[in-house]
Amino acid sequence: MKHYIAVDGGGTKTECVLVAENGIVLDRIFGASSNSNDVGKDNAINLIVSLCKQILTKDAQCVHVAVGGSGIQTSGIAELLTCKLKEISCVQKVIVVSDIHTAYFTACDDNDGILIIGTGCIAYTIINGKEYRIGGGGYMIDDLYSGFDLGKALLNAVLESVDGRGEKTLLTDLFTDRVGHDIYTEIKNVYTGGKAYVASFAPLVFTAYDKGDKVAKNILARSIFNLERVLSALYIVCGKPICKVAVFGGLSKRLELLDKFLSNNIKQKVNLLIIDKPILLGAIKGLTKTDSQFDNNFVQSYNLICQGI
Repeated sequence: MKHYIAVDGGGTKTECVLVAENGIVLDRIFGASSNSNDVGKDNAINLIVSLCKQILTKDAQCVHVAVGGSGIQTSGIAELLTCKLKEISCVQKVIVVSDIHTAYFTACDDNDGILIIGTGCIAYTIINGKEYRIGGGGYMIDDLYSGFDLGKALLNAVLESVDGRGEKTLLTDLFTDRVGHDIYTEIKNVYTGGKAYVASFAPLVFTAYDKGDKVAKNILARSIFNLERVLSALYIVCGKPICKVAVFGGLSKRLELLDKFLSNNIKQKVNLLIIDKPILLGAIKGLTKTDSQFDNNFVQSYNLICQGI
């Protein structure tokens, strides 16, 4: 019996599912970040291969593996990772692509483009066979509205609040409650933990905003303003009166904030939509053509596993 393994490698975590030939998700496991630009090529490859081996059942004989991950294109690990995965005895076919491709495979049937807002941020579409990427330059130069961007802004706001350069903010108390000490003591851990650790503070910005904190509101307004420029560029590329954009990533859970902070001009041009299909399904769609029954089985069983049923 054929099985599929789908992997979604992000800047914060890596998700791996085992899927039966009919689309039923059989198992789901997680690992740390597998963005090779952050953790190194060897660590990224070893993690993904380890997850695939861990999730395999003993009776698996014909396994097709689809990997989509952040940093895949820019780091150049696709070929080596493919070779390592093919060394697993029961694996017969492998594809390794970027996370933007798996997202696009998931949503392209009904939408003009995609927007990923997770640890990083990127918009993507294909027009007449030509690929267009907007953003996605990485956290050092171009993270825009993303987990890293918000986490960094929080740390900066806390530091400036403590040393007198900035306004007092609830973010300071939320930060101290979480780490158990002040910002100066935490600096070493920030630089040791890197991008994923900085991004892990992003939820505190939303918590402070929900409680009416002015500094948190300004952080979100500034970050979403930068995102609007991405959406404007995507709209121009697509060249349609209304551009339908599928949104993926952890920050999509607060899509109502985009509606609040985006200008009326861009909201009249771009329709942002949450897709109810997991990005892991898109990984498999890049590997093989699936039908509606397979897709429905995947979505339903995946949701049940996520709910712990």
